[in-house]
Amino acid sequence: MNLNALNLSELEAKQEQLLNALCRVRVALQRKKGIGRIEQQIACLPAKQRDFVSTLWEARGQTVELMDIEEQVWNGEEKSPHYFRTFVGRIEETFAKNHIPLFIDSIKQKNGDLMGYKIKKIKRQK
Repeated sequence: MNLNALNLSELEAKQEQLLNALCRVRVALQRKKGIGRIEQQIACLPAKQRDFVSTLWEARGQTVELMDIEEQVWNGEEKSPHYFRTFVGRIEETFAKNHIPLFIDSIKQKNGDLMGYKIKKIKRQK
């Protein structure tokens, strides 16, 4: 592949792909050596998933309300509850595929409306 033939957005996309691949290899090596860390696994997620999970991880044990997530991840752009459910579903698929021991819990208001999310580390069975 001739990198000089790519335009700026194509180069940036290629860089993101290569960095993600490098992160996955690094995490796999560390996991095999028994030294992997959750923060490193989070850093290897695709950009928006990484931002979302990092926001929850920084507030471990606390609910992060939708408004705060929208502000930190999407610069205040409002998202629908359906969008969040779909997005979190994709993140959970990524967790399963990459063996990331995290669980995202949806927190609802008394009337059943989605209020926010909380993240938990799953204890591994030995």
